[in-house]
Amino acid sequence: MNSVTITPVTGKTATRNITAITTDSKTASATTGSREKSTTANSQTTPPITKPYPRRPFGLADIPRPGSSFYEFRESLKRAIKERHTEYLRAIADPNIRLSFGPPMRLDDLGIDSPSSLFWKRLERVVNAPCGPRLDSPTDVYGNPQEWACPSAIEIQQIDSSPYDPFIDVFIVGDVVNVRMAPNPNSVVIGTLSYEVVKSDPQGFNQLSERQLQLLETYEGWRPIIMPSGKRGFVSSRYAFSAVGYRAFFKNEGQGWYMTVFVTGD
Repeated sequence: MNSVTITPVTGKTATRNITAITTDSKTASATTGSREKSTTANSQTTPPITKPYPRRPFGLADIPRPGSSFYEFRESLKRAIKERHTEYLRAIADPNIRLSFGPPMRLDDLGIDSPSSLFWKRLERVVNAPCGPRLDSPTDVYGNPQEWACPSAIEIQQIDSSPYDPFIDVFIVGDVVNVRMAPNPNSVVIGTLSYEVVKSDPQGFNQLSERQLQLLETYEGWRPIIMPSGKRGFVSSRYAFSAVGYRAFFKNEGQGWYMTVFVTGD
């Protein structure tokens, strides 16, 4: 067996190595509740333009090889998530799994017994994201990494020899991904992005309802971003990943694969 290459995919070659679906999700939800704050989320008013910046092509490669141990484990985990298989999840959760940067939490604190829990939606997005080996991962006798991160954005150190800001930069994983004026699938398309790093738009979060903020890191969410042109808009969270967003770490501890971390923030 050959060792796994950790080198990120950049430029046009990214389109041959990334398996993410392209364009934005037509099923993204913009549902709001009676207790949610008032919002202009569906407004078609053009957001103000900010200072342009250079485009930064950069693709997150999904590195697990079909047939490899981690690949097969992840496929099983995907099926378990789809079926809301709580017993499987409990079985692959490390006894000391880290679920918070604050007080210790348990899986039960995340409501995993409820099929509609946001936990399942967030984990689904993470596990289906491009995954890569941890930079300091030990390897087996064949050179295969024994620790993986999903999404692999958490392991990126620099882009084109320049450092990046994990709190500002957002990885767009997809070809010709729509950028919309407002956070809903029927809003006007104001541009497209393809396998590149863009800036998060702090002001855009003010346009999201409380429910939309909860759904931010699920397939139903919308990420406020600033395009290289300076235009502000929203991208389906299906295609937008942050290094400090929800992520999961997995480790082969000799008896099989375990999820050791599932956190957000820093």
